[in-house]
Amino acid sequence: MDRRSVNMRFNIRSEHLQWNIIWIFITITSCNNLEPETLVGAYCLNEACSSDSIYLYEDYSCKHVFHRSIGSSYTSKGKWMLTKNGSHLKFYDFIFYNQFDPALPPGRWNTRVKVLRNKEVRLIYSREGPVYYVKSSQKQSLGPAE
Repeated sequence: MDRRSVNMRFNIRSEHLQWNIIWIFITITSCNNLEPETLVGAYCLNEACSSDSIYLYEDYSCKHVFHRSIGSSYTSKGKWMLTKNGSHLKFYDFIFYNQFDPALPPGRWNTRVKVLRNKEVRLIYSREGPVYYVKSSQKQSLGPAE
């Protein structure tokens, strides 16, 4: 084996090792390892003129409120659960609303939880756009879960 082929083999192995290290780093950092208490609070959809809010309570209940442009509002209640790896939230009895009526009957909604470096918590609605619910940074009373 000549010196050039040894160097080439070493470079290939070194590059493979670098990609493995990068992959491990991405995998580790993509897990939020959140505590459920971190998620409790009020969330508002980030779209302009949004009047769509989700409230997460300590007892794992939730409330979804959608204020229609004509003045009335829709409200639904359900339960939420954080997945074991802390990267997703599962909502039970969740209803998606629009200006006219509930878009679908109550069901389950799985959403990704994303925490930014500035500690902003987002519940991802759609990666296209992107559209997400953002946790309010203000300390406010959530009111009763009812």
